[in-house]
Amino acid sequence: MANPGKHSSRGSSPQKKSSASKSSHSGSYGRTSHSPSAQRKKPALNWPLIVAFAVLLSVYLIVSLFNGRNSDRWKEEWDGLKENVSSSVSGLTGELNNSTSSEPSSGTSDVSSSRPADSTPEQGSDASSAEPSGDTAVTEPETVRVHFIDVGQGDSILIENGTEAVLIDAGENDKGSIVKAYLKNKGIEKLNIAVGTHPHSDHIGGLDTVLYKVPADEVWQPDMPDSVIPANRTYEGLLDAIDACGAADYIVGPGDKVNVCGGLLEVLGPVALYEDLNDLSLVLKFTYGEKSFLFTGDMEKPAEADLIASGADLDADVLKMGHHGSSTSSGNAFLEKVSPDIYVITCGENNDYGHPHREIRQMLKEKNAENWRTDLNGHIVMTCDGKTITTTSQK
Repeated sequence: MANPGKHSSRGSSPQKKSSASKSSHSGSYGRTSHSPSAQRKKPALNWPLIVAFAVLLSVYLIVSLFNGRNSDRWKEEWDGLKENVSSSVSGLTGELNNSTSSEPSSGTSDVSSSRPADSTPEQGSDASSAEPSGDTAVTEPETVRVHFIDVGQGDSILIENGTEAVLIDAGENDKGSIVKAYLKNKGIEKLNIAVGTHPHSDHIGGLDTVLYKVPADEVWQPDMPDSVIPANRTYEGLLDAIDACGAADYIVGPGDKVNVCGGLLEVLGPVALYEDLNDLSLVLKFTYGEKSFLFTGDMEKPAEADLIASGADLDADVLKMGHHGSSTSSGNAFLEKVSPDIYVITCGENNDYGHPHREIRQMLKEKNAENWRTDLNGHIVMTCDGKTITTTSQK
């Protein structure tokens, strides 16, 4: 329904015209019939315009009579005269006279000024001089991130690239919730691979807590002699979690490798069966582009010597030092083979073992090496684009 107030403000509704009113119009509404006395008077002649036209015509005839002699000069002047007249007309009418655009010009005209600087060239035009060549879009290089999670006196390392993830160890039994929360914070809801380097509680203790909430496709463990396979709640809890999350449980060793997180993850050791669980630690190397990371679990010097003798490619840019910086690991011969640029030690603040030991601290000081420690730096994150490694930390 129409608004009565609004309608009344416009006055009465228009009414259909009567036949009487029609008779005062010449057939159609709104076109008034004029009597002869009401017609517009004939305008007087515009003599200035006539004179200007006569002058232009005279000049044209003179040029024609010369029959080509000095035609270029006359033609330039003629074009200039026409251009001036066109400009004057354009200024009066507000419309550009393009009638002279088809005339050839004796000079070189700058046509680039006819197109705004920010306009797009028409299809087929040669825009090479105005547009930069090649693809100027800046794309960020793909990266992978290696996280050394601060779980106190223990190990937990995450490799992820935003779509895939590998978790190596998860600290003590009471640290699983820290690792689980860290993964959730990074948006990781599933692991491609979970690794238990060896069945000591400061490495696998929290792994069951993680797997119940962040399941894995695969779980990797080292081969072990029957005599050293643990029969405790920590190890049994891990096996139960593996079954519960539906992960494939693999015993891996040297030669096993997989492409993951944009790089290559390969198993280098242990190369023998040992009675010491520390020496049974899985030794993993992750290579991304030109950069590589070596993770050694708690491997000690006897297993290091065997690994060197095996001829394994130990060269790496980053070394996670063995056994939390204990002097029982990271022997000189092993460090020479690895020749890392960056050293990482995972240990707890003011831990009961004195890790890292004085010998290791002294070695790092003498080498003036870049080194990071979870007890001092907290969570350590290394971002790698395949050519460079950038390290940040959060305590």
